Amino acid sequence: DAARDFCCKVDVEGLEPGATYWYGFRAGGRRSATGRTRTLPRDGVERLRFAVAACANRQQGSFAAYARIAGLGALDAVLHLGDYIYEYGDQSGGRLPLDPPHETLTLSDYRRRYAFYRRDPALQACHGAHPFIAVWDDHETANNAWRDGAGNHDPAREGPWPARRAAAVQAWREWMPVRDAAADAPIHRSFRFGDLADLIMLDTRLEGREQPVASARDIASYPDRDMLGPAQEAWLFGELDASQWRGARWRLLGQQVVFSPLGDFNPDQWDGYPQARRRILEHLRRGGIDNVVVLSGDIHSAWALDVAADPYDRAAYDGRTGSGAQAVEFVTPGIASEPLGDYLARRDPAARARMEAGIPRQPHLRFADYASRGFVSIALDAERVEATWHFVADPADPRSRVAAVHSETVRAGENRLERAV
Repeated sequence: DAARDFCCKVDVEGLEPGATYWYGFRAGGRRSATGRTRTLPRDGVERLRFAVAACANRQQGSFAAYARIAGLGALDAVLHLGDYIYEYGDQSGGRLPLDPPHETLTLSDYRRRYAFYRRDPALQACHGAHPFIAVWDDHETANNAWRDGAGNHDPAREGPWPARRAAAVQAWREWMPVRDAAADAPIHRSFRFGDLADLIMLDTRLEGREQPVASARDIASYPDRDMLGPAQEAWLFGELDASQWRGARWRLLGQQVVFSPLGDFNPDQWDGYPQARRRILEHLRRGGIDNVVVLSGDIHSAWALDVAADPYDRAAYDGRTGSGAQAVEFVTPGIASEPLGDYLARRDPAARARMEAGIPRQPHLRFADYASRGFVSIALDAERVEATWHFVADPADPRSRVAAVHSETVRAGENRLERAV
């Protein structure tokens, strides 16, 4: 009914683990298309396949990447790392009018924006082909959101932040494939894929994040700002410990913003919260926790990095061999959002020049592309995890070719990206 924006959820019981199911709905005298989903496996898992997606500003590109994900064949899940919708008002000059045309502020606004996105056939096909495991990032509420506000929220003009946040969260819970929960329930949660992998999904936005500093030069003055909050951080450490103790082969950490240092050019990512990042890496070190793969989005570009406590300290980390790394990180580009390189060229050419000049000085960086839209697919077995980046050829064309262009691999026990022999 209208109290739930006519969103209906059925939590089906009695399903077999590790099984594929086909489903459909009948309502109002009509039948839905047939969908496919898959339950979590329990034992004997030999391999897994995921797609990793984020950042789908529909006015800045088509959903060709979603169409390609829908056609990938049987995936265990699509891991959506947020920015599923964008809250901005119409910025397309009429090329693709939004609904509503203004910035989303109220519950009705957010509901209408989700409905607008879900009318896209490629997104419908993607949901119909695979189960989703989703978390929010900032644009589900407002750009550069944090616990008590957002960069794109003016209380004087747009009302109290708690009211806007509550409206955004309610619409997300109604429209996204997540179980019903209390309005203030956390979204961090974990999933076990037999003994092959544990998937740990975090909230680096609304639960515990303190206000980011204004610019990169301010980070050194405020290094101890919290990203996850005490409760979520303690929960994360417990999940990592439990995964290691029970012998899971891999630990996949799905979260929103880039974890690895990138020269402090973006205080919105973990670079702006260095003490919080250091505590996580110290926990991995003390617990001997290995085979950790960090999956990130938000930055509208593609990256593959070794994760090291201080990648710029040659005594602690060797960029030639990867010795000293504690984990690896794969960053997915945006499904449709303007790539980072294009954004910087348009808004701040000097920042783009600094970024490009800094890339060769990143010893832990194995791959970067900041000009493409697309997604990452992940394939893993007991021996390795392989990430493959798929890029959209023509972002304006919903039928565009989407090609696999680059892959990176981490082998079990090595905790670093594989180097060419």
